[in-house]
Amino acid sequence: MPIEEFLLPSEEIYIRGVTVQYGNNIYEVFITNLRLLLYARRGLILKKDDLISIKLSDIQNIQYREEGLINKKGILIVDLIDRRISLIGSPQGMKTLYQNLMAHWGH
Repeated sequence: MPIEEFLLPSEEIYIRGVTVQYGNNIYEVFITNLRLLLYARRGLILKKDDLISIKLSDIQNIQYREEGLINKKGILIVDLIDRRISLIGSPQGMKTLYQNLMAHWGH
């Protein structure tokens, strides 16, 4: 998988495989010992990598909530030093992401 090309020396992946919506795009989320990575490979013929990298040390606060009665969605809100991002996905996936972020944030 091409995500390994973007890892720093001695960076290890703790969790992978959770799919989220950020903005109008779909990403796969990776939590490493250093960063929260949102990764997507886009394009049918000419493949392009789309990567958003957030240092765990830049995270100020993490919140989780659920919305919807019939089509529930989990929302993970991550407050950074300079902005707030919202990641949307299945409640189970977002809970897993929340638990893993809380376990590794601040280490």
